[in-house]
Amino acid sequence: MGSNTDGFARNFVNYFNSNKPSGDELKRRLRVSEELRDAGFTARQVSYVESKRLAAVISDDEHVMAAICGHAPKSGKAVIAATSRRVIYVDHRPFLDILDEFNYVAISGISYSTNGFFWSITMHSSLGDRILERIKGAQAKKFVNYVESMCINQPYGG
Repeated sequence: MGSNTDGFARNFVNYFNSNKPSGDELKRRLRVSEELRDAGFTARQVSYVESKRLAAVISDDEHVMAAICGHAPKSGKAVIAATSRRVIYVDHRPFLDILDEFNYVAISGISYSTNGFFWSITMHSSLGDRILERIKGAQAKKFVNYVESMCINQPYGG
């Protein structure tokens, strides 16, 4: 006769196997991870929950062009990714995920400051400001340049 632990182990393995990502989802996760590395993320930053959440919202024909990872006031870690279509803000807390999407037309500007190694960036938009602090310089420069260039190239007519 088997013990109760055998049933638990079998149920755990079945649960784990049922939650495996499909082939397309796995490819998208790997692609997004590689694009975040190209944006200047470290291996540790790519492993953050916020970074992993990006793969769930990015479509197959959308690519991460620049991204920043830093500390959001009042909440902790957050990631802002500038894709080929939009800007995505991801903030993960226990029992709460905050996901905001911004079209480049909605972004009114970016202000930034630096104190040596780290930057602080405020993204101003019609939906509110998003602030990240303690951002690595290379990530910040690439993000600011890309978002500003995309905002300049947007048609503002109606």
